[in-house]
Amino acid sequence: MRSDGQLSILGILMVACLYLAGDAWWVDVAASFQLHLGIAVLIAVPVALVRSHRSVAVVNLLLAAALLLPLHQERAPETSGVADLRIALHNVHTSNRNFEAVLADLEASAPDVMAILEVDDGWEDAIRRRFPNRHILVSPRTDNFGIALVSRQPFSGAGLWETPPLGVPSIDVRLDTPSGPIRLLVTHPIPPLSEQWWAIRNEHLEAVVARARAAAVPVVVAGDLNLSPTSPAWSRLFGGSSLRRTGLPLGTWPSWLGLFGLTIDHVLIGPGLAVTDSSMLPGAGSDHRGLLVDLRHTAIITETP
Repeated sequence: MRSDGQLSILGILMVACLYLAGDAWWVDVAASFQLHLGIAVLIAVPVALVRSHRSVAVVNLLLAAALLLPLHQERAPETSGVADLRIALHNVHTSNRNFEAVLADLEASAPDVMAILEVDDGWEDAIRRRFPNRHILVSPRTDNFGIALVSRQPFSGAGLWETPPLGVPSIDVRLDTPSGPIRLLVTHPIPPLSEQWWAIRNEHLEAVVARARAAAVPVVVAGDLNLSPTSPAWSRLFGGSSLRRTGLPLGTWPSWLGLFGLTIDHVLIGPGLAVTDSSMLPGAGSDHRGLLVDLRHTAIITETP
């Protein structure tokens, strides 16, 4: 009964933290593992029954429900047909020197736009050599917060902007597709590894959400948000917005955990867009797996902001 009881205790502690201390920064980190713990507790139910630990089985079933049922997040609408825009998002990891392998994987997926995170001078040089005829916007840095956009077509808009409170670069551009314009925001806040960093990350994402809310055309937010949908902060930051997650498999970081990793890389879309397809990209030396998302307008957009 020891293993059954330990899982029950972990489940009880997790539920208690989520409901009683949801505003604490450390709950944000712990909640990233809520789905994993919920699945483990659910698996423990038949194990407890086989061992005739009926009371433990009942407790674990209730805990699994408490952990898993609230995780239903409203997903972005899906549709069929030809996509208007294919977006590739990849945190390549600054110290990763597998330039050719990563960029070849991105190119093979034939995206219209590539949003590339953790770009330093070495990555910028490799990107410009690999894609000499693409439209490129880049801000290289050595601190894991460099960023780049590679596009088949010209883009307009603000371009690079310093995101408060730290002023790390994000991207804000307008793309014109056959069915109308799309505003694309690409960003990468710091991870919530302390109470101060947690507050900084939240302020950063609040600024991104404010920009998305002000968009006059359908909007896409893409990035390593260092935030899991299971975190209480997710509903506070995105619950009041119209942004919805695209339907992607679980687990983008760390890449070696595959689908059992944490879901911290996201492509979110607003009204007027739907997903036609989505998949994962290999890491090729990065600690993240990339995302590939096909989007389509749900209506023809003729108004120009």
